Amino acid sequence: MNRKEYIYYAFLKKIVSDGYISLDESSLIMILEERLGLSDDVMDEITGMIQDGVEPDPSELDKLSNDLSDHLEEVSIYEHVLKEACRDEEVNEDELDALEELAGILGISEEERRKIYENVRGHPGIIGRMRRALRMEK
Repeated sequence: MNRKEYIYYAFLKKIVSDGYISLDESSLIMILEERLGLSDDVMDEITGMIQDGVEPDPSELDKLSNDLSDHLEEVSIYEHVLKEACRDEEVNEDELDALEELAGILGISEEERRKIYENVRGHPGIIGRMRRALRMEK
């Protein structure tokens, strides 16, 4: 497993942990899949692992979770997923939880999340939703 596969694995595992994938969560997964550029076979394999309860080697997971060698690319991935979450009229709790989980998986700090907000705040119609998503306002 490489870092991108780990990101997909960790995110998908969190999303399916409640036994249900909402339409909004599905949209976030699709954007993440697109941005990570994993093959269908790899994504199917990871999905199968999660469905079968197969866990990667814990020492491998620890190493992959701490690998921030492509951090700038991962910040960009987070930004795209955040934009997708804000595409509709409301960022719901499932999306907020997914965004927080993804930020944690990617090692994105609160300061970086605020900078991401600054980068995308000029997009029409999403300023308020972005602020709520980043918990900058209620």
